[in-house]
Amino acid sequence: MEKEENKKENGILFEVGRVSNTRPTSDFKYLRVCVDYLKFRFLNYKGLDDEFIKELLKKLFVPLDSVTNEKGKAMFKVFYTFDEEIFVFGGRERERDEFGNDTFFFEMKGHALRMFELRCRNNEVDIEKAYRDVFRLIYENVSLRKIKFKRIDVAKDDFSNMITKEEYDHKFEKGFYSSCLKAKENEKEFLGSIKTKTGWSWRIGSRAGTHVMFYDKLLEREKKKEKVPYNNWLRVEARFKDEKADMVFYQLFNVFLGNIGLMETISGLIYNLVQIKEDNGYGKKDMYKANDWNKWLDFLGKFNKFEDSSFLEIKTEEPLTEDIKMKKTIMWLEDVTSLAFTEYYLSNLDNFDILIANLLKKGIYKMKNKDLVKINYYRVSKGKDPLDIVTAKKYVESKIRYLENNPGAIYQSAKSFFGDDVNVIYNS
Repeated sequence: MEKEENKKENGILFEVGRVSNTRPTSDFKYLRVCVDYLKFRFLNYKGLDDEFIKELLKKLFVPLDSVTNEKGKAMFKVFYTFDEEIFVFGGRERERDEFGNDTFFFEMKGHALRMFELRCRNNEVDIEKAYRDVFRLIYENVSLRKIKFKRIDVAKDDFSNMITKEEYDHKFEKGFYSSCLKAKENEKEFLGSIKTKTGWSWRIGSRAGTHVMFYDKLLEREKKKEKVPYNNWLRVEARFKDEKADMVFYQLFNVFLGNIGLMETISGLIYNLVQIKEDNGYGKKDMYKANDWNKWLDFLGKFNKFEDSSFLEIKTEEPLTEDIKMKKTIMWLEDVTSLAFTEYYLSNLDNFDILIANLLKKGIYKMKNKDLVKINYYRVSKGKDPLDIVTAKKYVESKIRYLENNPGAIYQSAKSFFGDDVNVIYNS
């Protein structure tokens, strides 16, 4: 949507008009990352008076009166466009949920996200804090609005020609890569490429599902007759669909909750989908055994290796909501397990340390990245720093080692408080 003048409302500057190359979410000299697409489905849309959408637009610094009504576009019952290319649409019969309810969609493509970030800068608002506010609002409405993400894209840009197009061509043509992605049934083009004077790209994965795109952003922009202030611009973009998009939402929410790095997280999300390998003699089935290509690792830099890759392999469970965060977990522990723990403690005093150690072992084995959303939400609300999965597991493992190497530690702790009186229980 084009407008000639900027607008200021309630102290907020709304800068409008197309700006194609504003700085993305996280900016570095030669490498940078960004969130480049957000789309989710939701229920119970109330039209322009819908409080959830109105609050969401407010947090995106979008004026409500910027809306245009394009009812009937593409056969949708509802189709609204807000500055800058933010869409709310839906109501088609074929997209109703299993209970017959109309479903609606909220969509922000790359340009809309860049303009949101530009507005943050214009109003001297910290970008990651603004994202946190947006993600928190969505998170708090997951249960009420039955929110399901349909697509999230994250991208990493290279302006330095660190890896050339010719090097990518060589790796992909020779099959020197490994991926957890699988082709759709009967799909011929799991690995697709375009190489022309006006475009260059490689796609790994199914076009209709989660996949990774390697493409020349410079050529794309020049094709649209837009000026680009770079001599080189290659982009690696991971496009997550459906259940995987749900899980990536929680990964990004963990980033915006605290000090888990956005650059490291996005690099890790890309790495979990595709690992480019050194030239080698491995066949396709054993390619995962080959060493990662050093240049690929240099491009990714420091990144989060998601030891728990469940968000890529399993369907998401019912999304976390305010109703099942840590307070509810603590209440459940106190209510359901309190008597069992007391009975075990009094009947197996000498083994209580080992019981706790074994419970912690099973707990960290089961712990997934998505569980950290609940944990970190609670920690941040108490003024504590959030945790990443590696740090959390290392801390619990150290506690396990302490309990295993210090049998009777809980007894000694009790003795230091009660004195010799505690022996009545232990020796009886």
